Amino acid sequence: MAPVRRPRLSTAVLAVALGLAGCASPTAGNPVPADGTSTGAPSRTTTPTRTSTSSAPDLSAVRPCALLSDSAVRALGAGPGQEEKVGKRRSCQWVVDKPNLADNYAIAVDLFPDLGIKDVVAQGSITNTKVGSHDAAESIRRGGAGCVVTLAITETSRVDVAVAGGDAGALCPVARQAAALVEAELP
Repeated sequence: MAPVRRPRLSTAVLAVALGLAGCASPTAGNPVPADGTSTGAPSRTTTPTRTSTSSAPDLSAVRPCALLSDSAVRALGAGPGQEEKVGKRRSCQWVVDKPNLADNYAIAVDLFPDLGIKDVVAQGSITNTKVGSHDAAESIRRGGAGCVVTLAITETSRVDVAVAGGDAGALCPVARQAAALVEAELP
């Protein structure tokens, strides 16, 4: 019996679906701190505490596919990563194939060397949080295409861990799990 081939989410479709073109215009919303209480502010007013200094990590030396170890990729149930570069953004994407095609999703790790956490564009609110030692923000991207955990590297650089597939909100736990694994590998 020949193996059944299932279509994969293409890199281009995933990038478009997640709206990861590096847009820098803020979206209005009410940020919610990690404890779930509302700040009542019309838009995010806090900024990450990390600043750009000569000792700040340089993303140019980081390979996005190396930010998830082989054991982490297995733990997430993903296939091999595929690296690509679009403009200044460097990315690695993994596909998680499930028995039911509708349950498939993709995980992407995107490095933005010149966009900070303050530049996140989201649909709805942005939840400020921490992942390990990094300031972070969780959001649903435009069009509800994916759940993204953004890790602040410096004030003007970040790493996005995005999960796209069916219900974006339902994929946020996977995004949080993947972000914790990525954060452990950051310089």
